[in-house]
Amino acid sequence: TLLSTIDGDTSYEGLVYAVFQMDYDQENGLTGLGQYTAEITNSLSEPGAVLNDYLLNSRYGAGLSAGDIDATSIAALTTYCSESVAYQNSSGGAETHDRWEINGMMGTYGDVFTNIDLICQACSTFFTYNPKLGKFQVVPNREATSGEQSAAYLFTDDNVIGAIDVTSTQLYAQYNEIEAEYPDGTERDQTNTVYVSTPGGELNPNEPTNKLATRYPICNDSPRVTNLALIDLRQSRKDLVVQLEADYEAIQSDVGDIVKLTNTTYGFSEKLFR
Repeated sequence: TLLSTIDGDTSYEGLVYAVFQMDYDQENGLTGLGQYTAEITNSLSEPGAVLNDYLLNSRYGAGLSAGDIDATSIAALTTYCSESVAYQNSSGGAETHDRWEINGMMGTYGDVFTNIDLICQACSTFFTYNPKLGKFQVVPNREATSGEQSAAYLFTDDNVIGAIDVTSTQLYAQYNEIEAEYPDGTERDQTNTVYVSTPGGELNPNEPTNKLATRYPICNDSPRVTNLALIDLRQSRKDLVVQLEADYEAIQSDVGDIVKLTNTTYGFSEKLFR
C-alpha cells in the first residue's frame, strides 16, 4: 500500500530495493531519512562465474552472447581460482581457502570495460580478445608449468627480423612499496589498508623509496588483498619489455602467451616473457 505503482502485475525481479515510510515530525527533529546502511549477499563469488555472468547479462553487464566468450578459458580460470591455498589468519594460525573470490559491489554507473577490469584485478587475470577464435578470453596471471614452458614458442635469430628493442623502468621510477586499500569484510566493509614492501635484499643499490597507492574494491579479505598486492608489486619490478618483429611463423603466438627469447647480444637464453 505504500507504493501505488506496485500491483499484481509488477515484477522487480533481480532488483534490490527498500521502501521506507516516515512520519514527518519537525518538533522531534524527524525531517529526513538520515543515514542508513544495507547488508547485501550474493550467491556468486567464484571469479569465473562472476565474470561470465557479467559478460552475458544485458541489463547490468556487457550483454555479450555465449558465442562471444571462450568458455574453455573461463573454465580454466574457475579451476585456478578454486584451488585451495594456505593463508595465515588474524590469530596467526594456518588455514586454507579458495585462491581468489569476488566479495564486493560494482556500480552500474561505470562503463563495462572498467567493471571487467575490476573483476579481473580481484583474481589476477588478464582479459583479452583472441582474433583467431573471434572470442573474448581470460588468461590467469600465474606461473607457467614446466610443460607450458617447454612448449612455449621460441624466438631466435632464425625467426626474428630486424632489431630487438629492450626497455625497462628507470631506477627512480621503480616501485618498492605498495599501499593497498580494500573494504574489510570483518569490519562491515569499512576501508582498511594493507602495506607491502620489497625486501631490502631485492632492492637495487641507491634505490629510493617509491610507493604505489592502489585499491582493490571488490576483494574484502586481508590475505587475498595481500597476495594481490605482492603480485602487483613484484611484477611492477619485472618490467623488462622487448619489442621485435618476427616472421610469419610467429603468428601462432596469442596475446597472453608465455614465450621464450634467445639472443646472445642481450644474454638471453630461452628467457621467458609474456
